[in-house]
Amino acid sequence: MPGSPRTTAGDLAERIRAGIAALEIRRGEHVLRVTCSIGVAELAPGEGLESWLERVDTAMYAEI
Repeated sequence: MPGSPRTTAGDLAERIRAGIAALEIRRGEHVLRVTCSIGVAELAPGEGLESWLERVDTAMYAEI
């Protein structure tokens, strides 16, 4: 979301996540649920795409 504040991108990511989590997929007698994880990260001034992707990937596996 180029040009968007991080909070706006975070709010949209949460709406997408919640919408997916609310879905019920019915297969006969079974009800399937799907979840997802979505993160938001800003590209720092002067940061290259490869460095940004590495930083984001590391953050996804960090314990909070």
